[in-house]
Amino acid sequence: MTMENKEVKLSAEFRAALDALPREKTPSPVLENRMVRALRQMGLVRADTATVKPQISWLGVSRIAASLIIFAGGVVLGHLLGSRQQIVAIQSPETASPYELAAQVQRTGSSHAAALEDLAERVAHARPEEIELAREVALASLRAALHQMAMLDPTDPLPIRLSAELSAVLEQRRSFQENNDPWFVWF
Repeated sequence: MTMENKEVKLSAEFRAALDALPREKTPSPVLENRMVRALRQMGLVRADTATVKPQISWLGVSRIAASLIIFAGGVVLGHLLGSRQQIVAIQSPETASPYELAAQVQRTGSSHAAALEDLAERVAHARPEEIELAREVALASLRAALHQMAMLDPTDPLPIRLSAELSAVLEQRRSFQENNDPWFVWF
């Protein structure tokens, strides 16, 4: 410890006593009340904030718990009912309306398109026999879709023309493969 740039040596006993002294003094309750009252009069402290202690209300806790239980029950019930409706629509197409069946076709068609997209991405790094298998699966799916479209409306020329074009292109591809000519598809 230095005092006026002079070194003062303190005994260990004196230093321990000095360290044991409190660093700050707690104000008396009278002083604290006077200060709070003065701050309230100046408008710096509101009257209700100095004495309000947060209290847990068991009624509030029980209301929150009940609302969470009702919410979770609604989620579970909605999930079960939604799953059951999908299963019923898939299991009993005879009783479903054309609108419900069209919606089901749209859902499965979107899933089908996404699966074909995944297949196309993975085939890029596949072996030749895997590529051929993927191609045959995709073509079979396309043929089945065209056949069902023709069954849906036999007077519609679109599925018939698409089926004929598909057959012509596949025949052309076979002839290119037999002659070992390169085959390209341009998009």
